[in-house]
Amino acid sequence: MRKEVIEACKSFGTSIYTVSQVAERAGKDRPRVRHVLWRLEKEGMIVRFAEREGHPTFKKGCPGKEITYRNTKNLGRIERKTAENGWDRMWKAIRVMRRFTRYDLIAICGQSPENVAYFTKLYRKLGYIQPSRRGGRGVVWTLVKEPGPDRPIGVENTEKGSMENGGGRK
Repeated sequence: MRKEVIEACKSFGTSIYTVSQVAERAGKDRPRVRHVLWRLEKEGMIVRFAEREGHPTFKKGCPGKEITYRNTKNLGRIERKTAENGWDRMWKAIRVMRRFTRYDLIAICGQSPENVAYFTKLYRKLGYIQPSRRGGRGVVWTLVKEPGPDRPIGVENTEKGSMENGGGRK
């Protein structure tokens, strides 16, 4: 339900929209959409733009007042729930070194070999790092796409599902 409402809100771009418009685009009932929009407003993802009185009706589900919203830049972004973790340390090390091996990440960041392997496989699928050759020990990895100092979180979808939880193990 929440994902459908967020996608409907994103479809309006920078223009303003009402609860009824979002309910129509999402294909959901208005009271539930209004509740999701209220939660998004409390989280700072959307902003209440205006509120106007509607025509009084006695039908169930008809609005007594119509609330107008506008998107913020935070809509759809996933907030960090934890402080810096092992994946953040690995990302910073990769950005500094540019070329590295999995053993480098194990030694520098203090991560387990399984965690480093999972990290490199995932970020390879997302297109951020590339191996110098196929398989074997001592493969040198290279950073090929630089999104900035913060590790990309919840940006892309993978074959196993979405990265909404921050990219996997910590």
